[in-house]
Amino acid sequence: MGISSMADYSHIDFTDLQSVMSEVISAEVSGTVLSSNFYTQAVDGLSAMPPASEYHLFGSGGNSGSLINDLDLDGAGRYTHIQSTDVGKFLAYGSTGNALVNTLSSGQSINGFTSIGDVLNGATTNSLWGKASLNYAQNATGDIFAFVRDADPDRIFSQVELQALLDNPNVTSINGISVSDLRATGLSGAFSAVKASSDYATSFIISEAYV
Repeated sequence: MGISSMADYSHIDFTDLQSVMSEVISAEVSGTVLSSNFYTQAVDGLSAMPPASEYHLFGSGGNSGSLINDLDLDGAGRYTHIQSTDVGKFLAYGSTGNALVNTLSSGQSINGFTSIGDVLNGATTNSLWGKASLNYAQNATGDIFAFVRDADPDRIFSQVELQALLDNPNVTSINGISVSDLRATGLSGAFSAVKASSDYATSFIISEAYV
């Protein structure tokens, strides 16, 4: 008999990271397979609001992820990225990935996806990181810095986050280019401009981090 994809998780506060992670850890210890609706409720419920900071960071392709991690930007307190948020911490947690593998191996799908790559990183808001990234971009404010020199136009940054940033009235600029100027070029033009200015973003953030 297949495992239900719509289990009752009414005992979980899906707005509270500790409550959600306790369920993940409990499932890992007991060998319980979580139902697919657990993950969608978690991503919908957990906050994608960045902590207060001077700059919000985005990354895609190449060494962007390791750059953000190596700078230890969370500890600096001046910079935040998606893994600074509750939903990002949930998705980046190793036990969450293990639980997802178990869920998919049980024959379930999540938002119609059956492979771990599509479930996590599909370039659509139906993937878990895609939905979280949309929410993060919608909550960003001020000057945005995007490490996207090697970004793939078919990945989450270009397909989900960038449009959300352009539509966000609280975002002032991306990589030093005003949002109004980027909007005027259309999504494709904006992606090209932001990608071309990625080295500026990297240099600026590195210089600021070590001031």
